[in-house]
Amino acid sequence: NNLVLCIGLFDYFDDKSSAKILQALNKLCEVNGAIVISNWDVTNPSRSVMEWICDWYVYHRDRNDMKNIYSLSKINSKHTIFTSEETGYFQICIIKK
Repeated sequence: NNLVLCIGLFDYFDDKSSAKILQALNKLCEVNGAIVISNWDVTNPSRSVMEWICDWYVYHRDRNDMKNIYSLSKINSKHTIFTSEETGYFQICIIKK
């Protein structure tokens, strides 16, 4: 078993590129392991500060956007969970192999 944890990367790539990265992570993950990815949610309250003050632009995604990346990756998983952390500002996808 192993865990492939990728937090803060997918925010920088479009859906097609994110799906390709997810495919690569899937190859790294062993059978019975899990992949965990996250992305800023569209409700991120820091977004205006990030963009206007820091000139920091990332892709913000909702749960359906995360499901789209997963779908585009064509990963065949035993169990996939789409959730968010407590504040809801980060979307999380957990893929169990």
